[in-house]
Amino acid sequence: MTPHTPLPIRLVPVLRLALALSFVAIAAIMFVMIPAVAWHDYQEQHGSTGEVLAVAGFLAIVIGLLGCLEVVILCTWKLLTLVQRDEIFSRASDRWVTGIVRAVGAGWILLACTAPYCLWVAQADDAPGLVIVGFALGVVATSALLLMLVMRELLRRATELRAEIDEVI
Repeated sequence: MTPHTPLPIRLVPVLRLALALSFVAIAAIMFVMIPAVAWHDYQEQHGSTGEVLAVAGFLAIVIGLLGCLEVVILCTWKLLTLVQRDEIFSRASDRWVTGIVRAVGAGWILLACTAPYCLWVAQADDAPGLVIVGFALGVVATSALLLMLVMRELLRRATELRAEIDEVI
């Protein structure tokens, strides 16, 4: 890279490092921590079959949510590749942004599926704060989804403008 390389291009390696570390951390949580905690809780509590199934369902949803985060990370990685090649305003970028939108949408649906569990735990443990946290997460997920929809449309328009400018030149 030359000293005149634009700042976004110079930040790509830093962003890639952050994405790689995030991906590894999420994978460790998904495949090591969650199963270990679930197994420990199962051995300690010897709960009824209904409780075990409820917790197992909740953990499956959490793993699904983490999987959605990993899809977002991978799509962002591919978008960074397009930024480095100066191809971000091409049709190829739309596929990766759509992947992010779909992953965030799937995550929103999975998060909504945790609502009954959160209500069940809040009533059983007298923990109304859990409902508030769940609601806040829902607002954040909705905001992220709407933001990505707007960003996708902006990218599409910028891509069309770039194509028009290239034709004129």
